[in-house]
Amino acid sequence: MTKAEEIIEYLENYEGTKDEQEDRYYNPRSAIGHQDFDQTEIESKFGELEYVLCAERGSQGDHDSAETVILFKEHNIYISIDAWYSSQEGTNFEDGEFQQVYPRTKVVNYFSTEEK
Repeated sequence: MTKAEEIIEYLENYEGTKDEQEDRYYNPRSAIGHQDFDQTEIESKFGELEYVLCAERGSQGDHDSAETVILFKEHNIYISIDAWYSSQEGTNFEDGEFQQVYPRTKVVNYFSTEEK
């Protein structure tokens, strides 16, 4: 099992701390996606982590998509958590998928009426 697979398996089975579990609104996947959890336990197992992307996108009225990307610095591993978002229900990572992703640079050309 690779380190990325080990991290993903751990996150998929993450239950949270006792204090987190006592919060009746606590959802471990949403907590990880929203940084609403005690990072100490995960960092003690895999080293320092950093949220590098928390994005929601889509059009009004639809279930928008949401994504969080977490960098596990010690291993240089990026894990993406996909979710959906609606204004009435917020962001839901429960049915989302954890997967390893890789940072890539993308060049985008756009056209403007200004010369430079």
